[in-house]
Amino acid sequence: MRRAGALLVLAALLAGCGGSGHKAARRDAVNTYIQQVDAVAAALVGERTSIDRALRGFSMTKSKPGDVRRLRGVEAKIHAVSVKVRGLHPPPEARTLHADLLRLLDLEATAAGDLAWTAEFVPTLVRTLRPVTPAGTALGRELKAAKTWQGDSDAYAHYRDALTPVVADLRRLEAPPELKPTVDAQTRQLSRRAELSDGLAAAFAKKDVKAVNAGLRGFAALSSQDEADRNYRAQLAMTKAYNGRLDRITALAVRIARERQKLVTELG
Repeated sequence: MRRAGALLVLAALLAGCGGSGHKAARRDAVNTYIQQVDAVAAALVGERTSIDRALRGFSMTKSKPGDVRRLRGVEAKIHAVSVKVRGLHPPPEARTLHADLLRLLDLEATAAGDLAWTAEFVPTLVRTLRPVTPAGTALGRELKAAKTWQGDSDAYAHYRDALTPVVADLRRLEAPPELKPTVDAQTRQLSRRAELSDGLAAAFAKKDVKAVNAGLRGFAALSSQDEADRNYRAQLAMTKAYNGRLDRITALAVRIARERQKLVTELG
């Protein structure tokens, strides 16, 4: 994933319009507005280093409780600035700039909040999936030891019983936007494994060779390259969604810089 340090560019884009001469009243009104924005955004400027450190230091796989606190702090600071900017009254010439500033702040706050959400969510996801590996190990051990049709049936029934609550827990989780495709893919895969295990438990109990072979082929398909490709596509979608949000923030920041320069040109 791209580093989140691309965020929080607002303060660096703001400066008073200079120059003198005609259109002084309009220029002064815009200058006053931008000075007001600078004043309320000072909280972000002063915290820029710590904010950037919190965002750059985020790791989806190694997040810690302190990361959540820092990211929630970033979200709160940006939101507080957004509330103050929203309370300002821009002159007509700065209304487009004002609207874009608010959109930028909202995007930045949402990005920081979703990173915090991810930092909170990943450990929960790891705990939810924890029973899957030992369940697979137990299935292999039981199948190896099984000497009868009923032994095979019991092994798959035990595997089904281990996976079913995991699938139920996954479906109850509310995943962050960037992680949702991955969680959905994992849920589908484990649900399919539980379904196949249930069918195999019944097939072995009935000594239904045709149904057993069909179920075993289904299991083989889950381990195929197609399944690996589906998981890869889910991971790719997660990265694409995250980077797409940063791209929108960067594009909006560029637009704000152009709008500011347009005001300087027109009123300077």
